Amino acid sequence: MSFAVHAVHRGRRPRLDTGAPPTAFGLVAVVAYHHYDTVPRLRGGTGAPAGWLVRATGG
Repeated sequence: MSFAVHAVHRGRRPRLDTGAPPTAFGLVAVVAYHHYDTVPRLRGGTGAPAGWLVRATGG
């Protein structure tokens, strides 16, 4: 919350604002894919992804 208040008081930066929606969409897409990939594996009994794959994708 304090971050949002600080951002409002600093003012808007139009050049940076245009990149926020695509970045947020990308983050949501990555999290959704990670959930889609990991949860069925763990529930299906096939085990966790390979260690190298976890490190390469950041978790």
